[in-house]
Amino acid sequence: MNRRPPKKTCKLENSDKEFAIELADDDKNQISIEIIDINEYYNDEFIFKPYYEIIQANIFGNLYTFFGCSFKRESSRASCIYKIEGYFEGCHISNLDEVLVENFFITLPRPLIGLFESIVTEKKVNELSKDLVKINDNFILEFKSCLTKGLPNYIDSSFKNYIDFQVSFLFKKAVKLSLVYDYLNILKQFLDFNTGSQISLYPNGLIISKNDTVVSSYYQYRGLSNNQIYLMTKNTRFINNSIIDDNSLINRVSNSFFKDAGLNKNDKLLLKILKQWFNNEHYRAIYYLYIDSNDWFHGTGRIISNVMFNNRFLNIIQALEHYHRVYFSKEKVNNPDYDEYTGGNLNKIIKILKKQNEHQLSDWVNRQISKIKGNIDITLVQRLDELNEFVKDILLDIEFDDFSKDVKSFRDSLSHGNLQDIYLENLELRYYQSKYLLLCCILKSLNFDKQKMLRIVEHNFQFMKLRDNIKSLSNT
Repeated sequence: MNRRPPKKTCKLENSDKEFAIELADDDKNQISIEIIDINEYYNDEFIFKPYYEIIQANIFGNLYTFFGCSFKRESSRASCIYKIEGYFEGCHISNLDEVLVENFFITLPRPLIGLFESIVTEKKVNELSKDLVKINDNFILEFKSCLTKGLPNYIDSSFKNYIDFQVSFLFKKAVKLSLVYDYLNILKQFLDFNTGSQISLYPNGLIISKNDTVVSSYYQYRGLSNNQIYLMTKNTRFINNSIIDDNSLINRVSNSFFKDAGLNKNDKLLLKILKQWFNNEHYRAIYYLYIDSNDWFHGTGRIISNVMFNNRFLNIIQALEHYHRVYFSKEKVNNPDYDEYTGGNLNKIIKILKKQNEHQLSDWVNRQISKIKGNIDITLVQRLDELNEFVKDILLDIEFDDFSKDVKSFRDSLSHGNLQDIYLENLELRYYQSKYLLLCCILKSLNFDKQKMLRIVEHNFQFMKLRDNIKSLSNT
């Protein structure tokens, strides 16, 4: 029996055979492919791997590289369905780690144009924008809205125009794909933070440097040099399972930090804050922990458990501690006035005191040695008190009585499993106060002036929601 060669084929890394491939489903949230063993009438059954980093395919003459392919389920005895992270269209790539990216293009939800009114340039289709945002010497961002002509209406043959909001990542010197993904995550966090929502990014194309050891075959598009390859791409890594609708997102944009600070109308300040966000590497973990505490299951109908809430609280406290360490830079530093002779004698005194059961006095002496040596380990209470003092000029009418001591007690109890000592109402109050304090610290890290910070704290919906929760719990 002769079989007609399939028009959709692929190669797997653990086999020299040729397999048939079908796109199982393709939507904004998930892409799946079905790999079918068409070899030897199934007499020699092939064992599929649970994960393939790369699957190269040829579909009706188009070249595809699927990546991040995880086993989903068996479709039949001779086929398996894989959930994939994404794909590149236009070439076969053998090693993702060696791909060097010159330009990377994404599309954002259209309502987000409202965040960047002062720097978004309206252009016709394929018209290049000259307005660029320099993040560092090698990396530039371009925000562009394109008026695009849609498909004709089948009734009256009219065309409906629509606006695409595009962002281009432009690199003077090509960078690895992994670094591009890091930048995508930073931009996503920036948008998540401003809107209080989980924003989706939609990668759609990139230009890579030609490398014969990485790319085995490709298409050469017009307008590019012989050393460049343009690829279309799709990647689900930056797309959330629950996509917020346009009306809700418009509302979030109108109540964002940008709008409340007037940044959307001030291009110089907007560019300054955007650049600051990308370059604040030391605060990256702090931003992530705050964003992660917002709307974990927004739009899913799921309820946060007590364990999850406890973890949220611990994460926020961890972020506050980290912020204090970064901003105040009170790390362990040796004091040149302390010498080993002085320290040795003081240690002898401590040993004598301990032998005489004078533990309280010996602890006091030990603390003095630490102060003399300059090796002071600041307590959580001290850190929180200093942070409270640091942002008190923008706290408005929120009181933090006994806050630091309570937080330390809750943190210790949760960390060591002493849950019977936890009063849930007080824990919830301290959680919202901690989050409020962290949000004030984040504004400070972005170098907003005091007037703009006060405007944000007073009018932004994230602050208003936290204040309502704090006041409600304080009155119970």
